[in-house]
Amino acid sequence: MIEYMRPLFGDMAEKAIENQKSKLGVSGKPSKEDYRRIVEALRDLCNNMAGEQISDKIYVGLIEILDD
Repeated sequence: MIEYMRPLFGDMAEKAIENQKSKLGVSGKPSKEDYRRIVEALRDLCNNMAGEQISDKIYVGLIEILDD
């Protein structure tokens, strides 16, 4: 997930994920459902930063990673 997000977030990709985990109250190893919640939160964050088209692309890519 971090590497997929790096083009948009740069070195802050890992921190962006950690911030969303914290915001959602996810601690320890996230479950698959936790990861889906994190991806939803990241989509909202990307939408605010880069717009709907980019956030949708990030969302689809992250969901594909989760489903693999």
